[in-house]
Formats: sequence, C-alpha cells, structure tokens
Amino acid sequence: MSNRIILLEHSDSAASARLGTVIRDHGYHLDIRRLHRGDRLPNSLADTQAVISMGGPQNVDQPDGHAWMLPEMEYLKKAHESQRAVIGVCLGCQMLATALGGEVARFENGRMELGWHPISLSFAGMTDPIFAGQPARHHSLHWHGRHITKLPQDAVTLCSSDMTPVQAFRAGMRTYGFQYHFEGNRDTVARWGTEEQADRERAGLSYEQLMDQTDRYYPAFERLAYRLCTTLIACAISSSR
Repeated sequence: MSNRIILLEHSDSAASARLGTVIRDHGYHLDIRRLHRGDRLPNSLADTQAVISMGGPQNVDQPDGHAWMLPEMEYLKKAHESQRAVIGVCLGCQMLATALGGEVARFENGRMELGWHPISLSFAGMTDPIFAGQPARHHSLHWHGRHITKLPQDAVTLCSSDMTPVQAFRAGMRTYGFQYHFEGNRDTVARWGTEEQADRERAGLSYEQLMDQTDRYYPAFERLAYRLCTTLIACAISSSR
C-alpha cells in the first residue's frame, strides 16, 4: 500500500498547518501541489492513498480566473469514486460537495462566519468514529462567507453551527468535508486577523476581539483538533486502498 497523500493548496495563507504536521508524524509522504502558484494536479491516482483539499480565498461559484478549480473538482470526484480517502477543508469542503452533486451559496446580506463559534455534533457525528472523544458542542475556528446549502446524494451532516447548517459531512466511507478550520493554529489566526481586515470588518470583529477569543478557546480547541487529525488518519486514511 502506498503511503503517498496528495495535498492540494490554494493560498499561502491556508496551508495544511496542524493536519499536515500530524500526517507527516504518522509516517505518510505528503505530495503538496500549490495550485495557486501554478503546480499541476497529478496525472492519475496511482500510488495515492488519500487526497486532501485545503482552503483559500477563492469561491466555488466563481471559478473564472482559477484554471485549476474545475479540474480539481473532477479529480476529487474521481478520488472519491475510487475509494480513496478524500478530505476537504473550507474551500476544499465546498469544492468536494459541489463535485459530488451538492450546492454552495453565499450567506444572505454578505454575512460571514468568522472567529470562534461553537459547533454541535449531529447524531451521525456522535456515532462517527472520527469524532470519538469530541464533546457534543465545542468551539472551533471559522472563516467563511459561503456554505453548503445542499448535500451530495447519500451524504450526511456530521455537525453544524448556529449560522451554518453543514459544518462537516461524510459521503460514503472515507470522504469527509469540514467547513471549519480544525487545521488552524495560533499563527493562522493572527495571520488572517491581520491580512483579512475586510473580512473582519464585514463580520463586525476587531483584531483585538479575535485574539481575545483565541486566548479563551484555543487551548481546548488545540487538543480536540489534534485528536480529530489522528482519528481521520486511523479511520479514513489508513483504511484507504
């Protein structure tokens, strides 16, 4: 069995962070393709155990100007259909849902879900092994202005927030999408808080408020996010072909 994992990135500010570190620590080889810098998608899925699609500032309903977006969605669909583990985060989650037949739309009135907000596990989430040891409701990191409005056929919602009905979903046995940023660390929050001022202003959140929230919620989040990374490896990636 190959230990190669294809990691697709779309922004220098939305790298794999914690998720990539934990995957490497478990002995997997990350083949990172920075599509926004001109890297190409792999020609095939041969010798690939899993495909991970990360976040970015692009929007799935506005593919123009991003020549990699539609080909990536087709690649994600093929990976899912071939029984590889597939994981999408934020933009990657939205592309994955769209590729499998779901729908994504912007929030009404240009709203954004940004900063630290609680997510609540559904019954499917509470019984899914990737959420083993996770509280039924806990705070996580968010940074998005679009959300999934229709799940792919046969997909199930694993958790939600007050603003976003689908914060995570599973399709099949090894395909998972996460709207929230479990991969993020303190540096991620500080960078976004500084670089994405327009987003903060749309969400009505100052930099000081964002960092105060981070001080409050990050310690528990860090433990739970690390656990989620390890259960994804154990329950999805390691069982992939």
